[in-house]
Amino acid sequence: SGFSTILYLFFLVPAQLKHTPGPYPKTEEERKKAAEKYNLHIDDYKPFPNDHRHSGDYPDLPWISYDARDPFYPWDMPAMRRNYGEPIHKFNDQMLGDKYDYGVRKHISDQKATLIFWAIFLSIIVIGRVLGDTSQPFMEKQVPGKGEHYTFELIK
Repeated sequence: SGFSTILYLFFLVPAQLKHTPGPYPKTEEERKKAAEKYNLHIDDYKPFPNDHRHSGDYPDLPWISYDARDPFYPWDMPAMRRNYGEPIHKFNDQMLGDKYDYGVRKHISDQKATLIFWAIFLSIIVIGRVLGDTSQPFMEKQVPGKGEHYTFELIK
C-alpha cells in the first residue's frame, strides 16, 4: 500500500535512499542517468523488463556466480570477488560461493551426472538383492538353565 511505502522511505537514511531503485526509465536521458547511478556504461546498462515486479531501473546483470569470476584478478573484495561500487545482482543470494555455480564450465553436464548417479545407485541395490543375506553367522544364544552360572552365594 502507499502508506507502507511512505513509512518505509521515512525510515531509510539518505545513504540507503540513493541506492534504492528508481522508476523504470522511459526516455534515453533517464536511461543514461540510471546507468550513471549504477556505475555502468550506457551500452552495458539494460534494466529489467517493466513487468511490475518492482525492479524499477535496477540493471539486469548477467548470471555470473562467484566461482565463475577470475580468482587471480585484483578484486577490491577478494572474498566476494567484487569491486567497490559494482552493482550487486538482484538474485545475488542465489549466486554466492556456497550456492549453485552459474557460468562455470562443468566437466560433465547436470543431466549426465544425474544419470550416472542413478545408474550407480540402482546397481548397488540390484547387487544387494542378488547376493541376498551376507551377514555373519551368530553364536548360539546363551540362556540361563544350561551349565554353570554365576551365583551370589558367599564362598566359605
